[in-house]
Amino acid sequence: MKPYVMTALRNPLLWIVPAVLLPLLVAVGAVMTSRQVEVRASVWTQRSSLIDTPGVWLKVPAQTEADAFNERLGTESFQASILTAAGLDDRVQNGTWPGESSLASLLGKSALTKPLAGFFGGVSSGNVDSNHRRALDALKSSLKAVPQGDSLLYITYTGSDEATGIALVNGAVDVYQRETLGLSSADAQAVLDFYAKQVAEKQQVLEDQDANLRAFEAEHPAAVGSPRPPSEAQQLGQLQSIYNIRLSEYELAINRQGDAQVRAQAALTSSGADFQVVDPAHAPQGTTIKLRSAAMLTFVGIVFGVGLGGLLIVLRTWFDETVRRGEDVRRLLGLDLLAALPNLEKGGK
Repeated sequence: MKPYVMTALRNPLLWIVPAVLLPLLVAVGAVMTSRQVEVRASVWTQRSSLIDTPGVWLKVPAQTEADAFNERLGTESFQASILTAAGLDDRVQNGTWPGESSLASLLGKSALTKPLAGFFGGVSSGNVDSNHRRALDALKSSLKAVPQGDSLLYITYTGSDEATGIALVNGAVDVYQRETLGLSSADAQAVLDFYAKQVAEKQQVLEDQDANLRAFEAEHPAAVGSPRPPSEAQQLGQLQSIYNIRLSEYELAINRQGDAQVRAQAALTSSGADFQVVDPAHAPQGTTIKLRSAAMLTFVGIVFGVGLGGLLIVLRTWFDETVRRGEDVRRLLGLDLLAALPNLEKGGK
């Protein structure tokens, strides 16, 4: 170990230059290659008139919509719809989107470093399913909804392709609006179907009771000018009371159905206003740094720089045949040292 330390002390530039310069160059390159644009659309949200769950009202509208958007973004059908709306299907199939980073492309050429390529941007392949899966992963990691205050919501894209980011954000907003409106329509129709079923059931019960009442009157006709027997009068009164109750239930169901139709129509009319685009996605004003990638590249630069400096020290020590100590004489010649002159400083005696 001592020879290596002495070599390092005698030749400091041999290890300082690669250990400092290489990480510095890699750090600069990492920052330059890790620059990303952020594209976003601003959306104004409000509580939907179709929402009647008490727990939902505890959240502000922007948070509710952000949670719903991000949760839906975890589904493959929603992701695929966004890719289609953004016009990326062909690029996904042929593997040109998402594109490879230069570092990922370089690492992917070697079987030894290919596993690292996925970390730095992935590697496209000729398999359509593999390309589709890679595109879905890239979409999920680059898009998100972020609430800003009570009613303002940002749909943001973070990546390296500005034009694609604009298409993805606008496509995501359009798909979410259409699917949300579709859900509102389905919910409204479900409510209408429920009350229509209630009305039909109450009407059938009322008709059955009316038939029972008429059958009893036909079987027990009342004599003109004479009262009915007490037992018949009691049964007829009971049947009439039941009929009146069924009639009230039917009329109540009719009223509820009418109210539901009014509410459903109002909800469908206003559902488009629950999610309004204030500012569509446009070209960003600046760029951001992908800190994870930049930090990883800088760390790799430090490791390689220190390793290269150490390697140069080892090689310099191995190939150095200069005789400086008695041990060097014994190592190189196999002879014992008889005498050694002291190292006199300049001007010494």
